[in-house]
Amino acid sequence: MAGLTKDEAAKLIDETYAKLAEGRSLEMRDVKQGFKYFEIKAAEKTMRCLGKLYGEVKAGERPLYISMHGGGGAPAKVNDQQWNNQIQLYAPKEGWYVAPRAPTDTWNLWHEGHIDQLFSKLIEGMVAKHGVDPNRVYLMGYSA
Repeated sequence: MAGLTKDEAAKLIDETYAKLAEGRSLEMRDVKQGFKYFEIKAAEKTMRCLGKLYGEVKAGERPLYISMHGGGGAPAKVNDQQWNNQIQLYAPKEGWYVAPRAPTDTWNLWHEGHIDQLFSKLIEGMVAKHGVDPNRVYLMGYSA
């Protein structure tokens, strides 16, 4: 089996990203201080997100920091406060910083079956549409 040439590999990568981008629009709208709002839908759930691009890293090399809020097992108002705190808790030197709002208010809000599907769509969309390097995706969180 012969290997790919550099041009063939580049073409294959472009085709793969184009396929990933289909249906992964992640349409963002500006909200404040450079943050953008968007939603991810999967497993009959909706995950609201706020994200911001920091630094001047070129597309395809950007890290993605997914920052999960604390809370859980509390009224929506409490978890909304935790999410609002998480949004501006960190400011990386470079890359996309995304703070999702857990789609439920249960005690195990980040450990439910739908979270894997939602995070998969989030990561795929950020890679396909917003220049994230799939080898530089990081999860972090606070408390929960």
